[in-house]
Amino acid sequence: MPWSSGDSLNSRNLNNMGGNIINVMAHGAVGDGVTDDTAAIQAAINEASTTSGTEVFLPAGSYKITSSLSLRPNVILRGAGPRLQHATTSKAATVLIRGSNDTMLLATGTTAARHYGASLRDLTADGITSGFTGTVLDCTRSVGFYTSRFEVIDNLGMAVYGAEVWDAVFDSLWVRNSGNSGPNVEAIVISDSTVEGSDRIAFNNLHSESNRYTHVLLDGAGGSGDINKWIYFNNPKVHDYLTDSELTVPLLIAKNVNNLQIDSGMFSGGSSGGGSMIQSNASFSRIDAILDNGEGDYGLDITGGTRSTYDVTITSVSLGTLVRIGPAASNTIVRYIRQGTATSSLTDLGTNSLVVNAQDGKYILDAGKLAMPATGRFYLDGGGDTYLSEVSANQLRMTVGNVTTLDVTANALYASNAISVLSSTAASLPSASSTRGYFYADSATSLYWVNGSGVSTLVV
Repeated sequence: MPWSSGDSLNSRNLNNMGGNIINVMAHGAVGDGVTDDTAAIQAAINEASTTSGTEVFLPAGSYKITSSLSLRPNVILRGAGPRLQHATTSKAATVLIRGSNDTMLLATGTTAARHYGASLRDLTADGITSGFTGTVLDCTRSVGFYTSRFEVIDNLGMAVYGAEVWDAVFDSLWVRNSGNSGPNVEAIVISDSTVEGSDRIAFNNLHSESNRYTHVLLDGAGGSGDINKWIYFNNPKVHDYLTDSELTVPLLIAKNVNNLQIDSGMFSGGSSGGGSMIQSNASFSRIDAILDNGEGDYGLDITGGTRSTYDVTITSVSLGTLVRIGPAASNTIVRYIRQGTATSSLTDLGTNSLVVNAQDGKYILDAGKLAMPATGRFYLDGGGDTYLSEVSANQLRMTVGNVTTLDVTANALYASNAISVLSSTAASLPSASSTRGYFYADSATSLYWVNGSGVSTLVV
């Protein structure tokens, strides 16, 4: 009986199906986890490459891969379903078993001839069966690469790597127990190169957990080309459940990225020995995320970038600092909500940056943090040299046109080159000078003026 679109895909009905679908069993694949199926799967891929849009189907089973499989442009490699996402169902999964240190799946091109339109769907790659290392998927210099329900588990190397990746979509990518803390290997890396950066990449429903090093690295500093730009995460879930102290790095690092967007993100655990949950050097970007139960130095560490907005909810008892905006960052807005027993702490506010803290239903500015870190000045928005500064402990000064005009201390208010001040007692006021005078009241009805020479005159 011919196959119809309502039937499940398996080895039995694929022998009778029409259309551009090739079953790897027809090329001798076994799928028992022991037989080397590399050549059979590659043969099916090569055959499919002769007709654009052809699918190569791997029925449920475990396929041992001992050298790199080269994906072909506009060819879909599809399994019966991924292991983790089928764990709560009775459906069988298709698993690729690593049998060497070689990169398992290659969808790579060159600057002159990019790799177009390859796709991975409904597959799991299992990388650590025999302790092998190496990258699972390399999509460097690819265009239009697409994955759906693709998983990488137990891999002592990178799960996904790509430099100069354009117009890629990763739907329901799951990565578990990958990367390596020994040689510092991240689980997912999107990089630039010496020619160009990666551009227009979407991660929808990323699920990354219990990886051995940074879960996601958006590396715009790896080469001399353009920085990475237009990278989008929708509903990412990044969890670290490792209990050892070796994970001392951020869960997500964004280096020199333009237009990074994270919607409805959840980042939890991790960085037990230091680091941060998110470390960002992103410009023209927007991040909306919950940082839950983290450990380490910072929850959100903004090391640089300009004109970015961060909306974060932070729940933690172990973070040293909830939000840090380093002096290299500029024109940055952070709105954060503390929940539970999270402590409030903020350091090193960058140029022209603003932090708003929300707790108990109220938005407040973090006190004393509207300042340029180098000079300790808060400039008003008139375009001139008028600013507030704390010139010493508990002494606030207003400077107008670079001239000191008004000083406020714990017990006095006085002006320079002008009439000044109210205080409860004359003794508590600063010493008189030739350029400074003040008022003081010694009772409810008596007001005195002291001129610059220290002569006191009863006014009222």
